[in-house]
Amino acid sequence: MTSIKRKDLNHLWNMVQEDIFKDDSDKRTNVLALLEGTKIEELNETTNTLVVSVPQEFAKEILKIEFTKELLPIIHKVFNSNFEIAFFTVDEWKSRKKEETTAEIRSVTNKSDTVKTDFTLDNFLVASNGENRLVKTAALSVSLKPGEWTPLFIYGGSGLGKTHLLHAIGNKILDGFPNYNIRYLESKDFKNLVYDGGVNTENIKKITDEFLNYDILLVDDIQMIQSLPKAKEVFFGIFSNFISEKKQIVITSDQYPEEMKDFEERYITRFKGGVLTSVTPPDLDTAKLILKQKILKRGQDELKLTPEAEEFIVVNFASNVRELEGALNKIIFWSITTDSIQDIYTHEDMLDIFEGMPTNRGLTISRIVNVVGKNYQIKSADILGKSRKSEIVLPRHISIYFARNLLNMSLMDIGRYFGRDHSTIMSSIKKIEKESNQNLILNKVIYDLRKKIISNQ
Repeated sequence: MTSIKRKDLNHLWNMVQEDIFKDDSDKRTNVLALLEGTKIEELNETTNTLVVSVPQEFAKEILKIEFTKELLPIIHKVFNSNFEIAFFTVDEWKSRKKEETTAEIRSVTNKSDTVKTDFTLDNFLVASNGENRLVKTAALSVSLKPGEWTPLFIYGGSGLGKTHLLHAIGNKILDGFPNYNIRYLESKDFKNLVYDGGVNTENIKKITDEFLNYDILLVDDIQMIQSLPKAKEVFFGIFSNFISEKKQIVITSDQYPEEMKDFEERYITRFKGGVLTSVTPPDLDTAKLILKQKILKRGQDELKLTPEAEEFIVVNFASNVRELEGALNKIIFWSITTDSIQDIYTHEDMLDIFEGMPTNRGLTISRIVNVVGKNYQIKSADILGKSRKSEIVLPRHISIYFARNLLNMSLMDIGRYFGRDHSTIMSSIKKIEKESNQNLILNKVIYDLRKKIISNQ
């Protein structure tokens, strides 16, 4: 910000207006009407910009589009400098200054440097069919009212976005509560804090006192400490304090609470005492959006994948977002090293690029039906048959759901395999999508079955 005083800025702005369209009275009248109520908010010599606030949106747009060229020469003459001009409405400028102030407060008062700012709830994509909407809603709820829903326990396979959600919650909380102290922590780092500093009273007290100073605790991969008695003891002392003080704690795990056999039942009960939800692999359409998002994030705008190439990547790697990114990295590397970044990628290109890399090419619909049937202890023939018994209908719906989401089969092809019309197939898919987002038990079943289906192909 320049050192020119406010009254001098006002005087200089009046001089600019006095000099506008002196030789054209009609234009002068119109422009002065648009400039009524405007004022210089900031003269920033660092960015070489004169910021002017305008009371109405329409006036701002007309001034910006129609009269900037006429105003600039006068500004340069009056201010004796080649300043650019930027127009904001009064509300836009107030909002901008509020954001800048919030950012300053964060940087000075918050111990939130462990929260990565590029992960937000806005860029956590939810499938059009509703998958992962529940976990995103839970994340938003605890961000808007920290402590009301504590703990929040998020489980799901590796590489599906749990870490993204933790950082996104941290960033969203800071938007509304800029003075909060937030700590993101990987459980393996907590283990190191406990054991590297020595398992003694002094070190334990030091760790406990440090963590109790935080308002929000975001803990990643809690399963990493389940077999470490002292780390568990110290963590649950902190955990219990957060719960009793109604401070927000969010925990992620790649296992459902009951699967963590090395945690005592009292720990499992506390984990489930708040909100329990899961993050699931994206459907194929969402995986394509994630793929495009990551291409832009990597600054690889020039990388143009054909629909065939996109289809190959998401069908083979969409069950894990981290693997999806790994596949993209492989393509980028191949494109750079072969100088082929603009080339058309065919199915044969994809096979060459990913030669030797595990994909879902071995996955078949018969394997899906077989795995689902074994889980429910019924024969594949029964799933494919005509029975309408509830103990068979649910596994059938689940098999149809996986055929669509893991193999991207058309409704017609799935219908032919199961001997049903496409409308029945669509109904089955929607039923599982809806119920798995509302029923935590079914959600867990889907989660476990997906792992079994895509492993050991």
